[in-house]
This record gives sequence, structure tokens and C-alpha cells, in this order.
Amino acid sequence: MKKLSVKEDWPFIMFLLFYIIGLIVAILDIILIQRRFQFSIYFFIGIAMFTFGTIIENLIRVALIKAGFKDMMSSVRLQTVENHELVTEGLFKYIRHPMYFGMIFQTLGFAFIVTSFIALIVMVVTCLFLLPRILIEEKMLLEEFGEQYEEYKKKTKQRLIPFIY
Repeated sequence: MKKLSVKEDWPFIMFLLFYIIGLIVAILDIILIQRRFQFSIYFFIGIAMFTFGTIIENLIRVALIKAGFKDMMSSVRLQTVENHELVTEGLFKYIRHPMYFGMIFQTLGFAFIVTSFIALIVMVVTCLFLLPRILIEEKMLLEEFGEQYEEYKKKTKQRLIPFIY
């Protein structure tokens, strides 16, 4: 069992910080620059992206509960739990970090919903903080699961985006 400290999991803190900044920027953009909320094709694309990301993230959290986590919120922190099983089925069969895949869709979807280019830029930067977090998480999983995780990495070559990365 291992739980990373906030200091060790710095990318997630930065992700949350920039997400909050993105929310504030989007609201200020709507109020001060756009001066109205727009229903455009981007709004509907954003709703679809946000919904898709939310579904993916929640499916992954349910899979992690089955793997030993006590509830949906316990999977927010980078940790291994007692009787933790390595999940290799479902979306994990295709990418090693499907929850982050869903979070990216949610985050970028929000910027599309508010049709704010400024918020989109902030949200793209926000998502970039998931990349170092993936490296930290993979190191932790390798320490916990050893050869089993190495074999999983060989079978599932993509970390985040199917057939790309």
C-alpha cells in the first residue's frame, strides 16, 4: 500500500489550479469580452465532449472500485490500496490511463461549452500537467506490480491516446 504525498503528486495540484483558473477565465471572458453566452456549434461539441469524458472517467472509477479502491473519490490521489489488483480489461486494454483520457475530454469540452478561445488555451495547458503525472503514476505502479506491470505495458503500448501516445 502506498499513497503519494501532495508534494510528490504536484502535477495534479497544478492541474486543479489551472482548471480553476480556466473556469475563472471562461467566466470573465463571457462577462467582460463576449458580453453574452453563445449557443453555437462549439457549444454542442463541448457538451458532447464533456459528457463523453464524464462517462469515461466514471466508468474507470467504477473499475478501480472493483480493483480495490473504497469509493470513487479515493482514486483521485495516486495510491495503491490493500488487495489492489492491476486493471487490464475494458478501456485499460487499449490505453493505460483512460481516466486521464476522459478528463481531457471533460476539460477541453468545458472550454468549447463556454466558446472561449482564451479558456481553451488555459485548458490545454491544464491538460499538459497530466503528462508528468502519468510518468509518476507509472513509476509507482511499476514499484507495486513489478513484472505484471511491465507485461501490461508491453501489451498496451499507448499511455493516453489510442494508437498515438
